Amino acid sequence: MGSSPGDVRNDVGAAIAALLDEHAPRRIEAMIEELRHDWAPSVVRMVAAAPRFVVEGGEVRIRRDDEPYEISPDLSRVRRSITAPSWPHVVVALPAPRSRGSEPTSLSARVGMALDLRPGHLRDFSTAERRALRLDWTSRFLSQPELTGVWPIAEAMQTEPGDLVVLRFDKRTPDAGVAIVRADAAPGMFELAEILGLEAATLHVDLADALGVTGDRAAAALRHRGDRRLAEIVGGASWT
Repeated sequence: MGSSPGDVRNDVGAAIAALLDEHAPRRIEAMIEELRHDWAPSVVRMVAAAPRFVVEGGEVRIRRDDEPYEISPDLSRVRRSITAPSWPHVVVALPAPRSRGSEPTSLSARVGMALDLRPGHLRDFSTAERRALRLDWTSRFLSQPELTGVWPIAEAMQTEPGDLVVLRFDKRTPDAGVAIVRADAAPGMFELAEILGLEAATLHVDLADALGVTGDRAAAALRHRGDRRLAEIVGGASWT
């Protein structure tokens, strides 16, 4: 079995940290050259941008303990993720995984921030059916938190290719909700509101607010950011 992407990034991060222990700061290009025989330049650049490090003026150094790592929690342009400051939860819609080996799934750092998760920490969630989900950002060498627990849910609910697994993570509690939207499904307004954990009467207004648009532009905003399936579902929802 090969190393997971997270394992590779941890290995690269440890190598970068070792170089910086010898001499810091270092030019990113010099580190890329030193590590070129083991890892691709793109991987080194990606890991150098992780929370453990600071990149300034083309130089990399280790982040001090008193230096915060802050990223905006705005998800309006983040694919497969929706929330607004007024929402009590974050919605994450993922393609149904096809195998256990598809985990973990990397989520945007902004999702972590929206759930008050910071590098060096993790959050455990549980669904009403006692299915466990974990959002893990314990490694400071990772630029994004990693989600596990989706595969057992998908397997239990007998998902098929094309299905969406829609998760709702509570911002304050360990509670999570889950819904499956089948590939050929066309949810009505009430069903879609239940899937997203919102009120049907204000659904389009709430979605537009979360996506930073006005009026009935929610579906277009989803399509523009690459969420084609979500755009189809939102655009096709009716009161019937």
